[in-house]
Amino acid sequence: MKGNEKTRNVPIIFISAFDHPEDVVKGLGLGGADYITKPFVPKIVQARVGVHLSLYQANLALKETNRERAVKADGAGEKRCAVCACGYCGAEFLLSAGAY
Repeated sequence: MKGNEKTRNVPIIFISAFDHPEDVVKGLGLGGADYITKPFVPKIVQARVGVHLSLYQANLALKETNRERAVKADGAGEKRCAVCACGYCGAEFLLSAGAY
């Protein structure tokens, strides 16, 4: 999923019977957003999924805001970001503010 452009930003939550710290660290290291061990409490899983969905939606909204600002900045003659390839991450505003 992380290799696919359409799904790479979807949060992955592992639910596993493997509960040793090494297993949890491995799952998170593989790109998991969260790791829940069995036996699990359905209400806790539901709450954690809700948190990750809220974070995902907030991240999308932030990217859209940065994209809109970048479009406005392009017309204002501001410097473009030399840090990132996308040009919409917000780093260009730090560059124009002298943060780099």
